[in-house]
Amino acid sequence: MDTTLEQNMGYTDSNIVIDAQSKSYLETTAKWAYFLSIIGFIFIGFIVLGGIFFMLFMGGMAASSADAGLMGGVGFIGILYLLIGLLYFLPILYLFRFSSKMKQGLRDNHQVTVTEAFLNLKKVYKFFGIMTIIVLALYVVMIIGTLIFGAALSI
Repeated sequence: MDTTLEQNMGYTDSNIVIDAQSKSYLETTAKWAYFLSIIGFIFIGFIVLGGIFFMLFMGGMAASSADAGLMGGVGFIGILYLLIGLLYFLPILYLFRFSSKMKQGLRDNHQVTVTEAFLNLKKVYKFFGIMTIIVLALYVVMIIGTLIFGAALSI
């Protein structure tokens, strides 16, 4: 909060106090975040393994079949899986760091560690916010492209 605003509102101290109930909520949140981050890492591992499987085994099967064009599509799917795994690694890592630092900061009653935990939580939400904007923009482009393509076909 702005210092001038604090003075105008009668605040003399800019510290936030975490009472026992808030601390309990944060501890529970950190435990769930830890659980979700571990599950996230496991799923990222499955996604990466799936990508490798598509590139190696399915690509080999497509190469040995009569349809050689299928091989490019299977390779693309494998690369897409690897990119998705890489894309989701960062927010899961930030979630894991949030949970670890929050548990440590609350246990040790250390403000800097709690602040670092919140920084990592901010990064999680910022990442998903940016991803949401990108996906919404892609939807708009796809809808406009579909309308233009449909109009061109009807001419």
